[in-house]
Amino acid sequence: MPRRALLSPPLWLQGILVAVLTVAVVGSLFQRYSPADWIRPNWLEGDPLEVYARVKIAGEQPGRSLFDFTHIDRLGAPAGADWSAYPVPDRLVLVLTGLLGRIIGLVAAVNLVSAIILGLNAASFYLCARWLRCRWEWAAGLALVFALGGYGIRWGITLSLSQVFVLPPLVLLCARAARRAPGRNSGWSWKVLAGLLGLWLGLANHYLAFFAGFVASGALLLAFARRAPAARRNPLLVFIACLLACFLANNAVYIKPRVDGAIHAALLRSPGDFAAYALHPIEWLVPPADHRLPALARLGRAYLDARHGVGEFFYNYLGLLGVAGAALLLFRAGGNLVRRRWSHLDAVLGLFWIIVFAMPGGINRWLGAAGLDVFRAGTRIGIYAHVWILLFLCGWLSRGTRRLPRSASLVLALALTGGAVWEQTPPLGDRLVAAINQVRWQSYTQLTTALESALPPQAAVFQLPVVPFPEAGRTEKMADYEHLLPLLTSRSLRFSYGQVRGAPALAWNRHVGRLPVAEMIAALEQAGFAALWID
Repeated sequence: MPRRALLSPPLWLQGILVAVLTVAVVGSLFQRYSPADWIRPNWLEGDPLEVYARVKIAGEQPGRSLFDFTHIDRLGAPAGADWSAYPVPDRLVLVLTGLLGRIIGLVAAVNLVSAIILGLNAASFYLCARWLRCRWEWAAGLALVFALGGYGIRWGITLSLSQVFVLPPLVLLCARAARRAPGRNSGWSWKVLAGLLGLWLGLANHYLAFFAGFVASGALLLAFARRAPAARRNPLLVFIACLLACFLANNAVYIKPRVDGAIHAALLRSPGDFAAYALHPIEWLVPPADHRLPALARLGRAYLDARHGVGEFFYNYLGLLGVAGAALLLFRAGGNLVRRRWSHLDAVLGLFWIIVFAMPGGINRWLGAAGLDVFRAGTRIGIYAHVWILLFLCGWLSRGTRRLPRSASLVLALALTGGAVWEQTPPLGDRLVAAINQVRWQSYTQLTTALESALPPQAAVFQLPVVPFPEAGRTEKMADYEHLLPLLTSRSLRFSYGQVRGAPALAWNRHVGRLPVAEMIAALEQAGFAALWID
């Protein structure tokens, strides 16, 4: 057997190695060097608490959570919380993480699964880049840059929006569909890939599914405009059909009551949200306010101070390497446009398509005005720019270094990758913050353990102040979702928090919460509550 064959592992093994490397880098970024480091929560405020709660609930009632996640036994006491108006995606991932949490602990399971998802993101990009015949060192390097960008790191805790490993193969599927050249085979492998992508995205976060459908629809329009052969278009049609069918089936329990008008929306949306959460292309270039380099951090803070609205910031920052790749992509597109090489403009057309969709006043804004107001955060579609730009840059660097000695290409790839990952990732390994969170977690654990030993089994606890679920915002000094902390650290206690807006039980809770103390205690005892929790 040739020596080169012995040194080249199979492609699937290369993908696993890239994923393992990514998980190791994630551990280094968060300074998780021992099992004790993995059980420390990095965040105990805001959205991460909701993610922990979903995982906790899924681990405690896995069978029910896998199919609908509409009735929560441990929240909304005494009867339980009705989440029929609140869609919970990625139920398979939540259940698997919850079951893992029963073995290694809730926080450790979330930390580990979030790192594994980033590893899958890197492996997916690597395999797609290798399919495009990029050199392995550049494919691996830019796979790390893609997985460890601001989007993946900052959304990693959600275990949901960070699942962008489906995007690189989807982009290849779209690019193949829009080519005019006849396919080399019948396309069955592409149809299988399309079906799997549609299935996974239909079960995944509704934002990812919605944006994937829009990007695929744009590619389909381009394919028809170019008169691409039906054999190339058909896999994309399979993807769209599977995505739509799976999405509707997966979310039917949430969609039907909303269409019938039987319940109120759990998530409040307003027309102004579509401007505040719109995609601003300049945010691909603006560094975050917590950038490692002080000069760039000052630039990010200045932009933050000047920007109107709340919105979501800096998830789309491309990094200096990505910004250089975007400039090169646009420069090359200008040359191709002059030469009328229309088939070389796919990536730029994709960027234009998502900007038209998600910019302030774009297509998404009009869809929201028509009643489709669930998908307000159009800025989240910006992750597609990372895919197009980094795949282009990977190919350009691979071609540009073919004449160099392999050792020189490896050194250059390692230097660019290390610099890019360091530059685009925020400083996250503050051990003091993690230690403070760990002490806080332990104090809640001790308190809920004492309550469980003093109260009857599965006792109901009424929580004040009364706030709706989800997205209540800050109440005085109490952060959003803080009422979930005792749920996370207890084994069987049931809590009143968790009723969505418009629920009759929430109205009752608010009424009781305003009663004089003696009347409140009498009403709570009559309803079956055993304790009062005041934040």
